Amino acid sequence: MEKFEGSFGLIIYNKKLLLMLRDDNPGLNAPNCWALIGGGAEKDETPEQTLKREIKEEISIEPKDIKFLFKRQDKEVYVYLVKLTADEAKNIKLGEEGQKVEFFDIEEVEPLLKTHGFTANWSTYKEYLKQAFKD
Repeated sequence: MEKFEGSFGLIIYNKKLLLMLRDDNPGLNAPNCWALIGGGAEKDETPEQTLKREIKEEISIEPKDIKFLFKRQDKEVYVYLVKLTADEAKNIKLGEEGQKVEFFDIEEVEPLLKTHGFTANWSTYKEYLKQAFKD
């Protein structure tokens, strides 16, 4: 497996996107910004294993429906579509990171203060979300 930086999920339920409000710690990258669930790779993980571990750590669930979407052009970062079942959505609990998690409509995401990578890739994410919400 080639070296990669991390993996993130477009985690959706009921035509809404799940985001996490990052901790408000000035030492953090992008404190107090909204972000996708996901994060950096650990040694010998595949991109999908990284995403599954990050989802478990950040929101305490192990979703079954995970589909690779694309590798970002700006970084070695993999993006997946994660469709939650009603049970999975109901069992979300904030892990050790972040202030809160919340589901948003696409339009509600636009004005949010987002991490740099999220903002830079939002137009691409939005196209995938629109397609996913049609299915």
